Amino acid sequence: MNKIYTLGPEGTYGHQVALGIRYGLNDHFDDADITLVESHQRIFAQVDSDHDMTTGIVAIENSIGGLVAEVISCWIDREVFPALCVFGEAFVPIHHHLMVRPGTKMSDVRKVFSHSQAISQCRRSLQQKGFMGVPVSSTAEGARMVAQSDEPVAAIASKFAARHFNLVIVTENLADSGDNTTRFHLVGRRRHSAPTGNDRMAFVFGVPNSPGSLMHALGTIGHLGVNMSSIHSIPIGRMSEYVFYCECDCHESDVQGSVIVADLCKNASYLRLLGSYPKGEKPTPE
Repeated sequence: MNKIYTLGPEGTYGHQVALGIRYGLNDHFDDADITLVESHQRIFAQVDSDHDMTTGIVAIENSIGGLVAEVISCWIDREVFPALCVFGEAFVPIHHHLMVRPGTKMSDVRKVFSHSQAISQCRRSLQQKGFMGVPVSSTAEGARMVAQSDEPVAAIASKFAARHFNLVIVTENLADSGDNTTRFHLVGRRRHSAPTGNDRMAFVFGVPNSPGSLMHALGTIGHLGVNMSSIHSIPIGRMSEYVFYCECDCHESDVQGSVIVADLCKNASYLRLLGSYPKGEKPTPE
């Protein structure tokens, strides 16, 4: 049986993506067994150690909070999970809601449990209400903790989580921006998909700390007229030393992508190609 690993417990946004993939988004996953684990690192480890048809679902970035650091950290070292790649993506509109146990007096609430990304995305709203965000492993874990607590505490999570843990939503759409979207990567052991003409190529690279090195490494992308849809500098623990996470609108096997990869191999001091995959469909703003 095919397996899907994603962040738990039940009720996370990744769990919703997994259910969507299993029921209707891809016939290949109709019989997949969904396993919920405690961290993104654990997702990578499980997929790496399992068979070739196992899939991991990890949140790569949010439109408010930016890149998810704990996922990027799994990609920056070529020696860690070398057999894994990104082979797909999914966009999910995020609706964060403030929820409590039935009967909780909101005037007594001070602590709000949720994933650090969700807290970041609702920071202004939490400050206005006088709440303190407490980071936990996932939004659904925050909801579970509230459901099991005897204290007057709250969680930021989805309606899916509120129903699952029998919580009452007291404030809907708490995020500081109304257009809040998270993009998830589908991760598996090395898989190669043919170019579709509407693809994205993701990679991590490094350059010497010298004038013009970044421009030389990326110059071919601009010269070919390829759109670079994402680039982020990632600190690696030593002062003034970074690698870069980048995405381009091409495929490593098409003409433009193969030229870009060849040029990066010449000009980058470090390169890890994460994968090429069809672009996911962005949600329509409400």
